[in-house]
Amino acid sequence: MLRFASLIYQNESIPFHSIDESPESPAGTQDGFALLPVGGDVTVANILQRMDEVIALLYQMMLGAPNPKSQQKFESARTWLRRDVRPPWEQIHFRAKTAKLFE
Repeated sequence: MLRFASLIYQNESIPFHSIDESPESPAGTQDGFALLPVGGDVTVANILQRMDEVIALLYQMMLGAPNPKSQQKFESARTWLRRDVRPPWEQIHFRAKTAKLFE
């Protein structure tokens, strides 16, 4: 079950960016499902590590973006991963570690 649950994430505020790159086209959010960045070894620690790697890669991509609108796309994705996606997995990881202390 963890393998499936770790790959698909439902969220009400997934960053959405229009194909239109003009400054007038607003960036928004959408309610839906996102695939999370996980590797082959699906553990909570691995999920957190992969998210950190993707967050770092998005930062590098943001630095190389040609204009502020493009930079905002990468920053929105980074913020979403850090603010909305990562914290529940941190709680799961913390609870799992805490539970092992009492075994």
